[in-house]
Amino acid sequence: MDTLARKIIDAIQNSLVGDLFWKLIWPFGYLWVTLTEEVAFSPSRSPLLGAYFIVLLAGFFLIWLLGTIAKTAPRPISVRHLSDRVIRPPENGFESWSQPPADGLRPPRIMRRIVETLGGSRSISEGRFAWLSLAFLIGILVLPISLVLFPNFWSEAHPVFASEPIRLILVQACLFVLVAFQIRQWATEQKRRLSTQDQPSVSTAMSPV
Repeated sequence: MDTLARKIIDAIQNSLVGDLFWKLIWPFGYLWVTLTEEVAFSPSRSPLLGAYFIVLLAGFFLIWLLGTIAKTAPRPISVRHLSDRVIRPPENGFESWSQPPADGLRPPRIMRRIVETLGGSRSISEGRFAWLSLAFLIGILVLPISLVLFPNFWSEAHPVFASEPIRLILVQACLFVLVAFQIRQWATEQKRRLSTQDQPSVSTAMSPV
C-alpha cells in the first residue's frame, strides 16, 4: 500500500501539474470565489464559498493521507561517495510531497514542451523585473477588489459600472489575467527545475572518459 501511494505521488510530481493545481486552488481559488460571490450572488444565497471550503479541506485531507501512507515506502538509495547526501525519511504526510522521485523528475514530453514554451527566463523575484511584476499584480488585484467593495464609487465614476453583469465581466477578466500570470510563473519555475536537474547529466555526457 505504501509503495502504491509513493508511486501515485511520484506520478503527480512527474506530471508537473501538482504545483499549478495548488497555485490555482490557494489562495487564488479563495479570491476568485469570494469576488465572484460578492458580485453574482446575494448574501442570502451564496453557494460557492461553502463548496470551495469543502473541496479545500478534502484536498488537504487526501494530500495528508496519501503522504502519510507513502512516507514508509522503501526508497532505493545508492551511495557511491562519502560526500553523497542521504535524504532523511519524511516526518509527516505533507513532508512526503517534498521528497522528489528517486530517479528525478521525468515529465511527459508534451509537458516538458509546454513548460519550455510558456516559461520565461526570469522569475518575478529578480531585480527590476520584480518591481514591474509587483506593480502589475497590485494593479490587477486592486481593480476587481475595488469593484466589489466600492460599487457606488464606480457607479458614480461611470454609469456603465452600475450594471452588475458589467462588473462581473470586469472582475472575471482581471482574474483571468491573474490565472495567465500564475501559469507563466509556474512554467518558469518548472523550466528552471528541469534545467537544473538536467545540467549534471549534460556535463557528465560531455566529459571525456
